Formats: sequence, C-alpha cells, structure tokens
Amino acid sequence: MSERVNTDRQQGDPLVFSVDLKHALWSKDRDYWQEYAPNTLAHLIAGFDGAFDEYGDTIVIETAPRKEIRFGKVVLDPKAGTVTVTFNSEFDDDSDIQGVWESDEFPLPETLDEFLSLVDNAEARLIAKEEAA
Repeated sequence: MSERVNTDRQQGDPLVFSVDLKHALWSKDRDYWQEYAPNTLAHLIAGFDGAFDEYGDTIVIETAPRKEIRFGKVVLDPKAGTVTVTFNSEFDDDSDIQGVWESDEFPLPETLDEFLSLVDNAEARLIAKEEAA
C-alpha cells in the first residue's frame, strides 16, 4: 500500500494522509486512487457524500511520489469551505534552477470529481512551470 494515515491524533486535529501515487502528485482518475491510495479515496468519497457536513474534519493529503522530484500538500477545510493546494518541485543541487512552486486556493467543490480535477490542474500548472524553467 502506498499510503499512511495518522490514526494517533487528538480530537480536532486534522486527519493527515501521506500518499505515494508512484508517478504523479495527483490524479483526477478515481481508479488511480483506488489502486494506490484506497483509504484516502474512501475518506474523500465519504466526505463528499456528507461526512464533511456531519463531522467537519480537516483533511490533509501529503503527496510525494518516490519516483519523482515533486512534493505537495492539499488541505480540505470543510468548516471554512476551502481547499488549499501547495505543490513544488525540487531539483538536484547542481541545477541552476532552485525549484518551482504552484499554489492555489478555491472553494470546496460540490463533488469529488470536481475536487480531483481542480487539484490535478494545479499539478499540470506545476509541470508547465518546470518545462518553462
């Protein structure tokens, strides 16, 4: 399994998932999540099916595929109704490029598919910045 969740948290602390999606920071494809991070996907499905309204837990998804140089954090805050995305790429020490960042904040979407797609767009912008650097 390519994921971990912090089950040792205090009430009110965010639920933190650490995922390794192998070749990407993110994917808009549910099947990809099912393969690499099924527990994270299950929590997201439950959240968008009503658990956000019922429990209001903040969910943090830390993503760092082992086969890439990218790292990221996605924070879903149902109480504030926002999603915050911070993705970055780090390059070798001998590279002239120090790193590339992409961040975004948007209202918590109504559907899981819209959420996955919006975050995936942030990764696409990061990759475009890498290619331009």
